[in-house]
Amino acid sequence: GMERLFQGREPAHGIELAERISGDTAVGHCLAYALAVEDALGIAVPLVVARRRAVLLELERLHNHIADLGAIANDVGFGIAMAHAQRLREQLLRHNARVTGHRLLRGAIGIGTTELAGPVDVALVAAVAEQAAELAQLTTDHSVIADRFTGTAVLPAEKARQLGTLGYVARASGIDADARVEHPWADLGPAFAPVAEASGDVAARYAVRVREIAVSAAVIT
Repeated sequence: GMERLFQGREPAHGIELAERISGDTAVGHCLAYALAVEDALGIAVPLVVARRRAVLLELERLHNHIADLGAIANDVGFGIAMAHAQRLREQLLRHNARVTGHRLLRGAIGIGTTELAGPVDVALVAAVAEQAAELAQLTTDHSVIADRFTGTAVLPAEKARQLGTLGYVARASGIDADARVEHPWADLGPAFAPVAEASGDVAARYAVRVREIAVSAAVIT
């Protein structure tokens, strides 16, 4: 029923709906909608707008990946990692609110525009990314956790292709699939490089998240 809700709306009125398709992917869905409308109407987006959108997308990637570092560890009984991951995510959510006026980064992207409510705190982003790397290392250094992650829920590359798998899940199965490469709309600079693993198990999907956190922080910087 979601597509039906878009029908008959003025393009600008679809923004709010796009942001609410998935609460923790407000930027991703809203940006996809805005790009589609802009393409259909022939609206040229200024460089500064594209850069702001790129930053917002990486901020969203950060808070989701960090939450997952805790949730995956919690699933195998390592609850302390969950507590620390939520602490780090909360810092990012409060930062998001200062940047856009909303903890989940809603309200910044419009058709042809992107306006920020405040500056990005690059030092905070770098510090959180560094702490996330330390947390991930502590988690995977635990022999029981490493044993539970390794070889679990393997998604081979061939099966991933058959399923049409995308994003970091595909990249953890060795598939070179990254919308930032395949559908470029902003130059992310030399700090950006797609991250991939080959084993396709929980350990690989965890590792992709860990490495992408560092890349996102570098891109934002």
